[in-house]
Amino acid sequence: MVLGARQNDDLSIQAVQALNFRDTGYPYRMRLGAIQAVAAPNAAADGSFDVPFFQALPADFTGDVVFGLGGHPAWQTTDQNGDVYWERAAAVSALYFPGTERVAAFDSAQCNACHNRLLAHGSNRNGNVEFCLICHNADAAVCDVNPLPDGSCPAGVTMEGYGMALMIHSVHSASTTWLEGWAQDITYPQAIANCDTCHKDGAYDVARTSARAVSTDHGADIRIWTDDIATTPNAAACGSCHSSVAAAGHFSSNNGQVGVAKSDILTVGGLPNGQEACAVCHGTGSEFATELYHNPGIAE
Repeated sequence: MVLGARQNDDLSIQAVQALNFRDTGYPYRMRLGAIQAVAAPNAAADGSFDVPFFQALPADFTGDVVFGLGGHPAWQTTDQNGDVYWERAAAVSALYFPGTERVAAFDSAQCNACHNRLLAHGSNRNGNVEFCLICHNADAAVCDVNPLPDGSCPAGVTMEGYGMALMIHSVHSASTTWLEGWAQDITYPQAIANCDTCHKDGAYDVARTSARAVSTDHGADIRIWTDDIATTPNAAACGSCHSSVAAAGHFSSNNGQVGVAKSDILTVGGLPNGQEACAVCHGTGSEFATELYHNPGIAE
């Protein structure tokens, strides 16, 4: 689960802004400029310094954490005509896992093979798709404008889930339903069933047992994840392409849960993971393993 807070733009302090509702589900953030302004003056003789992290983790926090460093160095330059403008470099985003490293089902190098260096959000997230997972997590469902003071989405405003698997599968499959058809005109230059294009070998048969149900609607209050409308992880990922009524019935008949309150998702170890039986038939080494039908040349 990702906890929300943003660093103030005032580079002289490490203050935290009042949390905007849309920040719920975002990571704790610190700006490099703020770190330098506060910590660098107290640097040791070798140039190293301690970073005064501006927000403490909850006392009951369990699990692993990840630190991400993303952004773009920018500088002002003058061209031969005397025009002044800004240049910036899209540096590859970096991750640091103090504990157990997250196992990625995809390979960023394979994504960059098509996109050159994949850039997003004004060249602030670049080249390392694992970095995207920090915000594009399973609880990431928002409306297109800031929610109302009670945490609800204004009437008539589009609401959608932005979890990585849901979003990327929907974009590549030119979904006509995700984000009201925003991706429907995208052309994927090969068979959509070729999962090896992005995924590591054998890493996409079924979702991890620890994968959370994927939110598609933040419910009545964006600050509370338990009232999100969500779908269990395998059904959410596979349902991006297998989107028929029959497919939804197949998911449900194998203990998948589609479009239900996250508080109603069956739990494993206290997390809303669901108890899908997909691995029985589609898991690695099974008769109908996903990889047998989603490799180059098998499906068109």
